[in-house]
Amino acid sequence: MPLALPAYLFQLAALSAFLKSKAVAVRYEELVIEGAIREGHLIRVNKAIAEFKPDLIAFSSYEMSFAWIQEICDYIKSLSKEIPIIVGGYYPTLSPEDVLKHNSVDVICLGEGEYPLLELLSSLKNGQRRTDIANLWFKEGGRFIKNPLRPLLTNLDELPFVDRDLFTSENRKSGSLEVMASRGCPYDCTNCSNHALKKLYHGLGPYMRYRTAEHVLSEIEQCLARENFKSVQFEDDMFTSNPKWLEGFCRQYKERIKLPFSCNIRPGTCSPQAFALLRDAGCRQVSIGLESGDEIIRRNVLGRDMPDKVIIEAFGDAKKAGIKRKSFNMVGLPGETVFSLWKTIWLNLRLAPEAVQTSVYYPFKGTILGDRCYSEGLVDLESKKRLKLYAFDSILNLPGLPRWVIRIAKWLNSATVLRSGNITIFKPAFAMVFRSIYKKPCGCAGAN
Repeated sequence: MPLALPAYLFQLAALSAFLKSKAVAVRYEELVIEGAIREGHLIRVNKAIAEFKPDLIAFSSYEMSFAWIQEICDYIKSLSKEIPIIVGGYYPTLSPEDVLKHNSVDVICLGEGEYPLLELLSSLKNGQRRTDIANLWFKEGGRFIKNPLRPLLTNLDELPFVDRDLFTSENRKSGSLEVMASRGCPYDCTNCSNHALKKLYHGLGPYMRYRTAEHVLSEIEQCLARENFKSVQFEDDMFTSNPKWLEGFCRQYKERIKLPFSCNIRPGTCSPQAFALLRDAGCRQVSIGLESGDEIIRRNVLGRDMPDKVIIEAFGDAKKAGIKRKSFNMVGLPGETVFSLWKTIWLNLRLAPEAVQTSVYYPFKGTILGDRCYSEGLVDLESKKRLKLYAFDSILNLPGLPRWVIRIAKWLNSATVLRSGNITIFKPAFAMVFRSIYKKPCGCAGAN
């Protein structure tokens, strides 16, 4: 999964652990790409194929990374047309034909990939090359073979703990252990993939699923036995959506783990009692999705019917419980104006969160809002080709809202964290300036 920045990739770690538990040999080649693919990246790919001799080469793809994946796939096919290539992840799930039509892609996976991958590998091993595997689409003689989806995995405890050895220690410098306790999200924000995935899986089982507290805590204990982590970071979309699960988990976490942790919540879903429960268990920070400071944008564009009052209460209740707050925001949304951007900045100033993260909106195909942007002709396709990290720029042509204004609004909004006394915003700013002055000289160094 080529990326612009190093990251711990849960989707790949989960697939790797599952396949290894079934006696499948797995190798991951980490490609961190700054801008364009260089010769050094392709040399790395060539070397990995020569050493490992894979039966299958698999990519996980976001929409922005697919241009890189296309180039790498073309290169692999120039080496050998015999090794099948499969692409899974959000992009082929939400926009399957866009991915499968590429000449060098043989198979795509929609949705959860554990058992489909295992069945595909088994068929390749047996020389069958089956094309009737649920969740997989194949290409045969110029036509697409579109297999139906299988039911969602309901018992997440049947899966092994994610593969912690797959990635380099570069991603663990913070000393925080990243954990996922669930899959799915109960909400339908128009900018997010969850509503599209729920529609795709309609009638195939519950979309929101939690691992048992015992399973999650056992994984954390196993990791702590191997490495001295200072804190735990739960990456679930919505950590507090199941109050009964949360109560049992917090009680056991306090007894068994005794490390500070952070998690994601949604305004209006966490009562003062729940905040107290989280704080008592060791929660030190919650990330709260503010997204836009304009109620009209939140309701009519993002599908988040959430008045300012509800957001202010959530931030206030967290503060009263002694929990730090991190604000998640987006700028550059369809329908935004300069006044809308100012409302987002002003609301963050009022809330004074201890951390602020501001991204620029990116229109993902297959989502309600993304498809609307394409249908209304708002997407600048040339800008889309160039952009590989949506946090920093927009690919939309928004009437009355130039991109330079969106970029300024992003940094001004992030700077609202200064009101809480947190000056760490200067650290990434200095790092960006340093990287722009002292760029790495070749693709080999960027592919570490």
